[in-house]
Amino acid sequence: MKNTLNGVKVKIVALGKTGSNVINKMILNNIVKADFITIDTEKLNLDSSKAPKKIFVSSITSFEAMEDLRKQTEKEFQNADMVFIIAEMGEKTGMLLSSAVAEIAKSMNILTVAIVSKPFDFEDLNKIKLAKKGKERLKHFADTIIVIPYQRLNDLYINLPMANIYEKGEKAFVTIVKGILDLIKKREL
Repeated sequence: MKNTLNGVKVKIVALGKTGSNVINKMILNNIVKADFITIDTEKLNLDSSKAPKKIFVSSITSFEAMEDLRKQTEKEFQNADMVFIIAEMGEKTGMLLSSAVAEIAKSMNILTVAIVSKPFDFEDLNKIKLAKKGKERLKHFADTIIVIPYQRLNDLYINLPMANIYEKGEKAFVTIVKGILDLIKKREL
């Protein structure tokens, strides 16, 4: 692992399009020192990711695909001390893969912080239920879960267009990761 933060080996894992957007911001702006991985079921999202390591999952319902994900992820997590999982919980990719990746990290005794978004209150009820179910599953494996409620951002920035609310959400993901890593950096000095 080439990137360490004062000896702490950090992996940041993006799941789905939102995760990719977040780590692209981190990479392009050189915000944090970590190894970046994008995991997705859509090749288009993987192609647009700036992460040096990309893992394609052909199906989130196939046992073989999930076993392949486990093997590749375990290989990438070797010697890691901490893993951040970045995902939107209202999407199947983020919901299912976040708990799968967190379970792998837990099995390897790696400190795992999941930072996930919560859908707007006005979104499809199935999407809201999916997000709740995903968070419940994630609780079993992640050491910490931080939720970014899009509805709260919408309430705070009432005059902003929806695209800008998502941008605020992506900035919140970045700020949270940077804040946690800054604390680690200070502690190590």
